[in-house]
Amino acid sequence: MSLQTLAIQVSRTNMALALVLEKARELALRDIDIDLTLGDRDGCH
Repeated sequence: MSLQTLAIQVSRTNMALALVLEKARELALRDIDIDLTLGDRDGCH
């Protein structure tokens, strides 16, 4: 495997990881928002 091919694969892997991390962060933030709203609702009762 040439160095250039390896570099292309690494950059593709990094881009895929970045997308996955971005998605995971969005989901985590959404979960935190849900937890906060549920917590507020529980506090009202």
